[in-house]
Amino acid sequence: MQFFSTSFLSVLVGALPFIVVAVFASAFLEVFVSREALARWIPRNPVLGVLLAPLAGLLIPMCECGIVPVARRLIAKGAPLPVAIAFMLANPILNPLVFLSTKLAFPNTPAMVWWRMGLGYAVAVLVALLVALFARRPGPAYLVADPAATVALYDGAPLPIAGGSDAEPPCACGHDHHRATLAEKVRHLFEHAGDEFFSVGRYFITGALLAALAQTFISRSLLEAVGRGPLFSVLTMMVFAYVISICSEADAFVAATFASTFAPGALLAFLVFGPMTDIKNTLMMVSVFRRRFVVGLNVALVVLCLAAGYLMNLTLGQGG
Repeated sequence: MQFFSTSFLSVLVGALPFIVVAVFASAFLEVFVSREALARWIPRNPVLGVLLAPLAGLLIPMCECGIVPVARRLIAKGAPLPVAIAFMLANPILNPLVFLSTKLAFPNTPAMVWWRMGLGYAVAVLVALLVALFARRPGPAYLVADPAATVALYDGAPLPIAGGSDAEPPCACGHDHHRATLAEKVRHLFEHAGDEFFSVGRYFITGALLAALAQTFISRSLLEAVGRGPLFSVLTMMVFAYVISICSEADAFVAATFASTFAPGALLAFLVFGPMTDIKNTLMMVSVFRRRFVVGLNVALVVLCLAAGYLMNLTLGQGG
């Protein structure tokens, strides 16, 4: 019980600041950034948007613990679904904090940093392109009901705007943010952040509990026993990354402890797959996106990360 409570609190306390930052970033997009401004920032070419979106982490570094609400807000504000997905998947990896932590964790293997950044970018772009290929409906149609949504949804489609205007409608809370005074916008900022926090927070706490259970009952010796071979070593580390749900700023130090046991491809899969999806992150995605979409997204991530880690092990000739 002592180890379980310590593990739970470490996940909760470690990620809570990122959740708070994320919900305020999401609320800021809602209140202060208009659709027109967002449209000017995003390239009109969807492929170009997908290629550039993962690089946003260099300017807006965020942990995976809080990236999901921001992605929802981008989609609700009119950003193309593939662009938002590329941003959501890559941001927890392609940011300066993760670059530094990975470099510190692998001082004798500097190539691991570049492999992680490169594979993180490639997987995010490929998954986003798959979304562009198979997701035929508008982005908001893949979102579940949001108490703080920018546009009220009815059966997956935006409600019609009275008078047929093309202007951005008031958000679902009934506020017209773009006509409000600065004091009113600040008040709406805190209201939206509070709604977002309690909407996403309950799923995050459930994920943190499951992650703490996994850390308590899954032993390192068991991982080493089942993680032999170029394929099973990759699969083992991916499962491990999913269940322990460590933030991307710290997961490199955990991966480094397995450097003498697992092959580089397995470590790389751990470092790329975990920040893109884990228990708590999946539960938060389910609170934002429709379940079938989340399942498809996770299947694509499993296939791509497993294939990349396996090929890397074969290329380097190390089987774990």
